[in-house]
Amino acid sequence: GEGRRGGDIASFLLGIRGDENVYYSFGKVGGGLKDKELYCLNRRLEDAREYVCPKSVDIGSVQKPDFWYQPEKSIVVKINAAQIVPSDIYRANFTLRFPRVDQIRFDKSPQDVMDIHQLMELLGKAPTGIIRDLTKIDHVQEGKISLCRKVFQVLYQRM
Repeated sequence: GEGRRGGDIASFLLGIRGDENVYYSFGKVGGGLKDKELYCLNRRLEDAREYVCPKSVDIGSVQKPDFWYQPEKSIVVKINAAQIVPSDIYRANFTLRFPRVDQIRFDKSPQDVMDIHQLMELLGKAPTGIIRDLTKIDHVQEGKISLCRKVFQVLYQRM
């Protein structure tokens, strides 16, 4: 990258669990992290970088990233987003509108991230239409469901 964050990785591909231990691309996020958090993430992940897509990752037609991470070596993040919108770029067939990292979840593992079935369930609770507005999902069991309560996994980084 260039500018203030030059030389470090500033955006991340998000993934959700698909079928049969495969992770599907679901969107990218570059905002929400403070410079210090981003610096720490770069240092933490630099030894895990790979240059070949892991067999357990299906990205769809997303542009090839600079680096890959095996899902078990990646990190889990909590994301705030305004909406889920259809996408033919990401393997999950949906992506996030205005995503921001809310929290890095070092206490979560790849098995804890949202799966494709949970995403479809979440979409079923949202108002119908082409764009699913996450701010209008009504109460479900433990209160209001919003995407920020779900966690996603970083599968790769782009410089």
